Amino acid sequence: MKIKKGDFVLVNAGRDRGLTGEVVLVLPKLNKIAVNGINLVKKTVKPSKENPTGGFIEKNGLLDVSNVTLLNDKKQVVKVSYSIEGKSKSRVLTAKSKKESKKVKPELDKNNNSNDKTLDNSKSTASKGKKEKKW
Repeated sequence: MKIKKGDFVLVNAGRDRGLTGEVVLVLPKLNKIAVNGINLVKKTVKPSKENPTGGFIEKNGLLDVSNVTLLNDKKQVVKVSYSIEGKSKSRVLTAKSKKESKKVKPELDKNNNSNDKTLDNSKSTASKGKKEKKW
């Protein structure tokens, strides 16, 4: 797994898409990570000696590694490669070029109104919730 504890990541998918945070837990066998402050989950806790009132606590939920992108200190998207020098192996982060990291969104043609939905006058009464009576 190329993501380690203490790395900064950008969330690509899910309800927290676009947020960044620091990795606090790595589970390589499950291919999951926990990011500080992202994917918070409320958990009910029974009363105990440590928490006599019980209640709810918020904890970091797990994210799949495929749903995050690694960032460097300057908050740029990076690729991970490894260099082997002698008997030591080190991790090298190289920033992606803007062309590789830029996502292209399709633009809607403003002249083409095929996406606009228009209703006929006969259907407008049915859409307002009124029922026509037929005797």
